Amino acid sequence: MTMTEHFRSLIQNSWDIILVLDADGTIRYVGPSIERILGYKPEDLINQNVFKLAEFYYPHKHTVFREIVNEALSSSNTSIVTECWLRHCDGSRRYFEVIGQNLLDQPSISGIVLNLHDITERKRVEKELSMALHTALEASRVKSQFLTMVSHEIRTPLTAIIGIAEVLKETPLTLEQQKYVNVLETAGNTLLILVNDILDFSKVESGTLSLDQVHFDIRELVEKAIAAAAVRAGEKGLTLTVEIMPDVPSGIMGDPGRLTQILLNILENAIKFTERGEVVLRIKNNPDAKDDEGLLFSISDTGIGISEEKLNTIFDSFTQVDSSIRRKYGGTGLGLAISSRLVNLMGGRMWVESTQGIGSTFYFTIKFGSPSMDDPYIIQGGKR
Repeated sequence: MTMTEHFRSLIQNSWDIILVLDADGTIRYVGPSIERILGYKPEDLINQNVFKLAEFYYPHKHTVFREIVNEALSSSNTSIVTECWLRHCDGSRRYFEVIGQNLLDQPSISGIVLNLHDITERKRVEKELSMALHTALEASRVKSQFLTMVSHEIRTPLTAIIGIAEVLKETPLTLEQQKYVNVLETAGNTLLILVNDILDFSKVESGTLSLDQVHFDIRELVEKAIAAAAVRAGEKGLTLTVEIMPDVPSGIMGDPGRLTQILLNILENAIKFTERGEVVLRIKNNPDAKDDEGLLFSISDTGIGISEEKLNTIFDSFTQVDSSIRRKYGGTGLGLAISSRLVNLMGGRMWVESTQGIGSTFYFTIKFGSPSMDDPYIIQGGKR
């Protein structure tokens, strides 16, 4: 089989439309696939000028082949690729990827070859996916807006209710009334925590949560966080300890409020799911950090642990190890989801290792900035 015969065999059996043109746009060959794809008979197009086939094009698209041919003529070694709409003989339209190549110097071909690959279905799917993505993003935005609005609306009267409960506690009350007021205050505070969690979650999800960059003392921050968690640990008879490596810098730059929120979320979780034993917070320089500005935190407990199949979903929103855990211990399952996302915003990551019935260790890393040596807020010598 000669090269010419081999070439003709390839294009006659191609699923794409093949056109061979002279330099002036005259069609010398049309592959048989054109009848299947666009409904035109090949013999009706032979010797016609492709630039003048008005029935081929949609308005403003009639120059597409001229541009391809002109570009192909300017370079004989480069494939020209573009996309365009073409008209089916029934009036519908199909979308094509067009590849043009100048083979005028090839004796067996002596023409400009255009390969038209029908990508109409691909474009339809891409458009549907784009619309679906737009719809999903819009739904997410509306959801976040709604959650933020409702949370703010709930928080305002809730704060007033908690305030009134605190005032009532200072007035003369019977023991029964005192009990009711305590229940009211506890329930109000629990609901306020939930509302704040939903607000934070919606901000993180919508990308509107911003982090502060201020200088603070990491040891002072941890001391306050431990003091806040120690009350609950003491009520359960748990040992709560902290180990901070000596080489951890005291003065760092970051968002102390959000770091405190992460620590309290994990510490309170550890205390909640631990009936006896201890909870230990350890902090050291992150050995995997590419620079010196990274810390590794770990919080270990001797609690109920997490089953292996649940470890992959523990940081998902509204997730707890199972529904019975939520009924027994309470909570929405948002704390870890929010903490994990906050850690990501701080340039770190969060993960967990756990054995059911023995305990869990939550790890997270963060990146921080080093304060300027001229800043008066720097803690000298690690002293508080």
